[in-house]
Amino acid sequence: MLNDQQPILALDVGESRIGIAISDPTKTLASPVKTIKTINALNEIIECIDRNNASSILIGLPYLPSGLKGTQFKKTQTFIKEISSYTKIPIITIDERFSTIEAKKKILESINLNKSKRSKKTIPKDLIDSASATVILQSYLDNL
Repeated sequence: MLNDQQPILALDVGESRIGIAISDPTKTLASPVKTIKTINALNEIIECIDRNNASSILIGLPYLPSGLKGTQFKKTQTFIKEISSYTKIPIITIDERFSTIEAKKKILESINLNKSKRSKKTIPKDLIDSASATVILQSYLDNL
C-alpha cells in the first residue's frame, strides 16, 4: 500500500534522456520536475527520490502502438532492474503508449501556438520528456 502523504516520482525513460515528474503528497496532481541524460542517471534519480521523500517510482513502459514490446521496452526493463538494486521503494509500471503525443499536444495548447507554427522544432526535447513523465503520472493518479 502506498503511503498517503508521500509523492510518487514518475520517469519517462528514453534512449538519451529521462523525463521526471512528481505528484503532490495527496497524489492528485502531477508536475514536471526536469529532464536528465540517461547515461549515469541513477544517482540523480535516487537524490530526487530522497529529496522529495517519494513513496514509489512510476515508470512508463513504451509498448509499440501494436501492443508488442520493442527495443526501447527491453531497454526500459533493464533500467528498471538496475534502479531496483539502488532503492527499496516500490517500482510501478504503466503502459505509456502515446504519452509523448499527448505531452506535445498539451504543451502546444498551453502556449497557444497557431497550427501553422506547430512543429517538433518548436518544443525543446527536454520539455517534451518531462511533460511526458507528467502525462504518465497524471494518468496513473487519475485512476487511483
